[in-house]
Amino acid sequence: MNIKERILATLDWDEPDKVPLTVYDWMVPRGEVGRHLRESGVGLVLRPPAHRIEHREVEIISREYWENGLKLVRKTIHTPVGDFSIKEARKSWPKKALWINFTSSMHIEKSEVIEAHTRHLLEEAGSKRGFAIGVTEDALFEDLERSLGVILRVLQDY
Repeated sequence: MNIKERILATLDWDEPDKVPLTVYDWMVPRGEVGRHLRESGVGLVLRPPAHRIEHREVEIISREYWENGLKLVRKTIHTPVGDFSIKEARKSWPKKALWINFTSSMHIEKSEVIEAHTRHLLEEAGSKRGFAIGVTEDALFEDLERSLGVILRVLQDY
């Protein structure tokens, strides 16, 4: 399957051959690295420059802070039903596709930590059916390139 077929299968609650991994197109540099990521199966999601998303009864709080010399943004999303683990979301919505954001703070971690976290997400999901992982947060290019490589390797083994 190619990335488009994987995403469509996921959204249709079919089982893709691999869990799809996506990233916003503007986060990937043009040239050799971008081509390598696309050839490795990363899906580039086109993000329109101006849009508004409204979630009823959902509060999104963004907080900027500095850590290890890096400016980071932590987004906390409060829903009427509280926080959900992937496993709880799968149980609550058994036939719904779940397209999660990869935990943004993981991109600056060591490769072993990223690998363990990715494996944990996959264990929580329980199956490739109706499950996709997206990368939507900005990170330093070097960190993003390394973390995407680790995530891809784990997904290819899954």
